[in-house]
Amino acid sequence: MKFPRILFPPIIIFTALCWMPTAASAQSILNSDSGFAILGGTGITNTGPTDIMSGNVGSTAITGFNPAGVVTNGGVIISDPAVITPAQTDLTHVSAKLALMPSTADLSDQDLGGMKLLPGVYTFTGSATLALSTNLTLDANNQINPVWVFQISFTLTTGANANIIMTNTSVAPGSDEGIYWDIGTGATFGANDQIIGNFLAGTAITFGAGTNGSGRALAQTINTLADNNFDSAPGASASGWDSGLRYSNTGSLIPVPEPAAFLWLAPLSAMSFVIWRRRFKPRQNCEQT
Repeated sequence: MKFPRILFPPIIIFTALCWMPTAASAQSILNSDSGFAILGGTGITNTGPTDIMSGNVGSTAITGFNPAGVVTNGGVIISDPAVITPAQTDLTHVSAKLALMPSTADLSDQDLGGMKLLPGVYTFTGSATLALSTNLTLDANNQINPVWVFQISFTLTTGANANIIMTNTSVAPGSDEGIYWDIGTGATFGANDQIIGNFLAGTAITFGAGTNGSGRALAQTINTLADNNFDSAPGASASGWDSGLRYSNTGSLIPVPEPAAFLWLAPLSAMSFVIWRRRFKPRQNCEQT
């Protein structure tokens, strides 16, 4: 009697499938928006010596750049609707997906000032605020690829001299952070703030004078700047705060598994291979009788 030969034990196939998504996770969930530092669907205006230190500036109507505002380090100004329209579509798509992620905690009616938040998904059923001269601390807790998602139904407003800062980042090779502010309507930043993250607004984003930061300001309608410095790829790792999430096979957003999560698969695969060999050896002998 002959038995079919199985080429690979199931655990090895499972291991391979687990590694496949992580290889594709380098693709930013922002898709075409990842190339922009500032995006406005219908307009971008600037006053003062704004410097966009990396990343493109894109809108169908842009004023206040060259010579007042400048785009440096390879960034360009884009007003072609053939580029802006797909970028707006990608913005709508990723915003909707972020809004569907399971919430870690509901922070509705609480001010972010003075908070220290571990990676997670934080929900505001109304508007979110960061009070005058206060700090919001994002504690990475030395995690690999930590992610913060802020689901804000209406507006985000920060007072003057408010700061968003990060602590306890991992030093592991390849570690990167993801910060996503999914804002239902508009964001308004006070003067002289320090901000970080990808700010996705359903309407407009307004920068106070002297507010600086890193990440992306992506608005469906208008982006207003006033003497700001903004960088979509700060630091040696060129982080744009757009790591840590990927699209699943069903199109939902899920965290990128940490490399440590796969360490147990190697010995398990080896053990499975030994069991598989022993199990199928007698069946192979049957073929010779």
